Amino acid sequence: MPKRVTSRLVKKKQKQMTKQTLGLLSLAVIILLFFVLFLLPKAIGAFFAIIGTGTDYEEKDVIVPQKPVIHAPPIATHSAQIKIEGYTEPESKVILKINNQQQDEQQADKDGQFVFEAKLKNGDNRLLIVSEDEAGNQSEKTLYTIERDTEKPEVKIGEPEDGAEFYLREDRVIEIKGETELKSKVYVNDRLTYANEKGLFTLRYPLDEGKNEMKIYAVDQAGNVSDTLEMSVSYRD
Repeated sequence: MPKRVTSRLVKKKQKQMTKQTLGLLSLAVIILLFFVLFLLPKAIGAFFAIIGTGTDYEEKDVIVPQKPVIHAPPIATHSAQIKIEGYTEPESKVILKINNQQQDEQQADKDGQFVFEAKLKNGDNRLLIVSEDEAGNQSEKTLYTIERDTEKPEVKIGEPEDGAEFYLREDRVIEIKGETELKSKVYVNDRLTYANEKGLFTLRYPLDEGKNEMKIYAVDQAGNVSDTLEMSVSYRD
């Protein structure tokens, strides 16, 4: 008898375990289906969204345009307007500022060329030129200063005196010495010399027999022309 009772208890427990196992398997299948049908598509979509965002970041343009190069404008001028030409990255936006104020903006052509008509004020005009591409990257700044000077220089002659006379053979070639605006060109008739950084100049000038008339004037760095100074000296051998 005890063996039969034990056998029935064992079978009963086996049936209970089988039911529990089937129940757990059914629950696992339901969870798996829920994951496959609902959670997995969302996870895949999120994954590809992250990958897509990463790809966009890698392809973003972070290279700055070429620094604008300008074609040697004058350091001084008497004009109120001057042409500024140069080149940079093709088809980039080029911005011109003068004394920290934006004056103009244009697009470089397919070769990178640009031209500005810069309006100048009296005194120093500090130019800043920068280029910007479609991604918003800005180049290094190109800086340049142009002085607008509208005052004509003055010429003073120290030697010789007007009306001076020379008789010695060694005085056949004289030195004309004077003063004007620094680094100006100085013309004595058809002869040219330059004033130094202090505005002083010296020109050796050969004399003809008799009276030698001279017209002297200066042209400063801005292109302003002085009044003409007229004088004469005589040479008699």
